[in-house]
Amino acid sequence: TLFIDSDEVAWKQQIDLNTYGVLNCVHAVIKSMVERKSGKIVSTISEAGRIGEFNLAVYSGAKAGILGFSKALAREVGKYAINVNCVAIGATAHEGTKPRLNPEDTPETSDLLAKMLKNYPVGRGLGRVGRPIDIANAVAFLASDKACFVTGQCLSVSGGFSMVS
Repeated sequence: TLFIDSDEVAWKQQIDLNTYGVLNCVHAVIKSMVERKSGKIVSTISEAGRIGEFNLAVYSGAKAGILGFSKALAREVGKYAINVNCVAIGATAHEGTKPRLNPEDTPETSDLLAKMLKNYPVGRGLGRVGRPIDIANAVAFLASDKACFVTGQCLSVSGGFSMVS
C-alpha cells in the first residue's frame, strides 16, 4: 500500500509488531544480561529497513527503527560484554510463501522470481531467494562466540539483493 493511501490503524499495526515487539523482547532480558555481564541480542529486520522499499514505507520505517535501536543499544551495553546485532533478511521462501514462492524456485521455473530479479537487476547476486536455513545460519553465527567481537552491525542475508544499496 502506498503511504498516501494508508491510515493510522495500519501504521499502528506495523509499528506494534515490527518495532514494539522487538523492544518488548529486548527489555524483558536486558537487565539479566547486564547483571551477568554477558549476552547476545540478534534482531531480525528486513532489507526494506536498510534500503527503504516502494509500497512499504511504514514497514520500512519500523524495521529501520530497529536497526537504529540496535546500534544505539550496542553502544549502551557493550561495556557489559553484550553484543547487539541485526540480520537484514531479503526475499525468503518458506511455508508461508508457498505456492507463490518456493525455496527450489529458479528464474526459469518461477514467474514471480523472474519478475523480482528483473525489477532489481543490480541485486541479482546469487539468483535465488533465501531459505530459512540461510537466516538461521546468520543468526547462529552472531549468537556464537565466533562473533564475540561483532556488535552494532547489520548482516545482510539477501543473496546479494542489496549489495549496492
